[in-house]
Amino acid sequence: MSSGDRMGLDRRHFLKHMAGLAALAGSAGTFVQGLRAAAPDLKKQGKSLIIMWMGGGPSHMDLWDLKPGQPTGGDFKPIKTAASGVEISEVLPTVAQQFNNLSIVRSLQSNEGSHERGTTLMNTGRLPNPVVQYPHAGAIVGSLLASKEVALPAFIGIGGIAQRIGPGFLGMTNAPFTVQNAG
Repeated sequence: MSSGDRMGLDRRHFLKHMAGLAALAGSAGTFVQGLRAAAPDLKKQGKSLIIMWMGGGPSHMDLWDLKPGQPTGGDFKPIKTAASGVEISEVLPTVAQQFNNLSIVRSLQSNEGSHERGTTLMNTGRLPNPVVQYPHAGAIVGSLLASKEVALPAFIGIGGIAQRIGPGFLGMTNAPFTVQNAG
């Protein structure tokens, strides 16, 4: 039993509440306030955040949010995961086995018609602004949770989204370590 389990907190608990807080508030400011309040305990527990931004990948309706029996249901069938009551696509059997270590948010929505503006909104909690460069969520989490004594990057971006959005007004100290060619 980990110390997080003894306190009634684990990664899923944290992500569920932080995601819920961010979704309800509709503001990155509220998310950051909640994260700042929780940061000392999360730091002690060695918690981190992994965001899989798969721009240009398969549709969410083919992987994470299947609609079996619906006209828009697609060709894939749902399979059970290690998390009770959660089903994902049959094309992700290995992910399904590890799902007790993951969280999924299926309630995000945006009125943005532009993918670029929507991407910025989902990664920063703010619409693009020509005056203020808002930081990527990874830069915010890294700035609040990363230990300054560890010689590892606090924010790693694979592909271009994290680099394009970057650390914003938090400065280059919080910029992502980018991996352009993950292969």
